[in-house]
Amino acid sequence: MKKQLSAAIALALCTPVAATAAPTLYGKANVSYASTNFEDESIERDESKLDVASNASRIGIKGSETISDNLEAIYKAEFEVAFDGDAKDGKVFSQRNIYVGVKGNFGTVIAGHFDTPLKTAQKKVDLFNDLYGDIKNSFTVNDNRKSNSLMYVTPDLSGFTLYADIIASEQDNDGLEEASKRSNATSIAATYERNGFYGALAYDLDVEKESTSTVRAVFQYNVSTFQFGLMAEEYENQDKEKLDGVFGSVQYKINDWALKAQFGQSDIQDQDGTTFSLGADYKMSKNSKVYGFYTNNAYLANTTEAGVEQDYDESFLGLGIEVKF
Repeated sequence: MKKQLSAAIALALCTPVAATAAPTLYGKANVSYASTNFEDESIERDESKLDVASNASRIGIKGSETISDNLEAIYKAEFEVAFDGDAKDGKVFSQRNIYVGVKGNFGTVIAGHFDTPLKTAQKKVDLFNDLYGDIKNSFTVNDNRKSNSLMYVTPDLSGFTLYADIIASEQDNDGLEEASKRSNATSIAATYERNGFYGALAYDLDVEKESTSTVRAVFQYNVSTFQFGLMAEEYENQDKEKLDGVFGSVQYKINDWALKAQFGQSDIQDQDGTTFSLGADYKMSKNSKVYGFYTNNAYLANTTEAGVEQDYDESFLGLGIEVKF
């Protein structure tokens, strides 16, 4: 009887552990201190200040549960944390990628609030992601993270991966005037990665706004200690005006150092917009680094009746630390 009871207890203890993996807590703290300068010739304003930024610091939890040999349930809940104390929209935490889904030999299906395939297609071409030189600050309006999303991702197909994201409008258009109607949005991407080469082609329809579309092409190549990146984008706005931009980056790693630079020109966010960044990272450990950077973002603010162009120019010079966990 005692042997039977012991066996039953052992079986009860072992079975749940084999089926469910413990959730993983993860995140990063990324804080920088920078001298900033803003100059707007159209209003004759020149301002300098010191700025402490949290740079999309975050905390999250993710995990999976085995359903069968070829199927598992997956989940993730990630939130941005204001390490500089400046709460975003009055909130200490704000949503980032949050989803639940299933993964198997057929691929992955997730539903929730997360980055669109077009956004993730840029991979690591943006070397100053989350800092002042981030492409969302000067180059594009199309790095979106959308709610009410349902996405399917294929398994690796000899280096190719396909992404299809349907973003529900959750709106009944019956009886509404044409101007008030909202369509479901679509974001799709195809990527190829093999032997240090990465390429992607992505397309958005009605994602940024109703009746807009975006095409983005990305190339990245890693050879020896160098990484080269190139991105081109065309955006058709609601007025059916086509705006475009091109962006390039290069990184060189030597021992624990990474030296990097990037430049972009785009009319998508602002007319005659440019962005330029230089930086250096020093890796202190596997999960921590310190870094320095200089960024300049500029665009055409106004043209006077006499045809004189007046620019808006902002520059940032700073140091920062990042710790991942």
